[in-house]
Amino acid sequence: MPDKHDLHTEFPEFKEQIHQLKQHNNHFAVLFNRYHEIDREIYRIEQGIYPSDIKMRVSEPLGACNARQPGEAMSTTL
Repeated sequence: MPDKHDLHTEFPEFKEQIHQLKQHNNHFAVLFNRYHEIDREIYRIEQGIYPSDIKMRVSEPLGACNARQPGEAMSTTL
């Protein structure tokens, strides 16, 4: 079973410092929020609870999106 890797879980000893940085350092707050979003997306994909259309886009080979003609439906095969 996949684990969540949020910063508070990964670095419990820095909980207070993380909180202070989020409150007082805008750059850190932006990076923290982006990390959290990506971690959540990865966890949901690993759990199989992400919408199936996202899974299809993730599993397509690079360039596959560009190979479709405008208006052409995305392949449903995984």
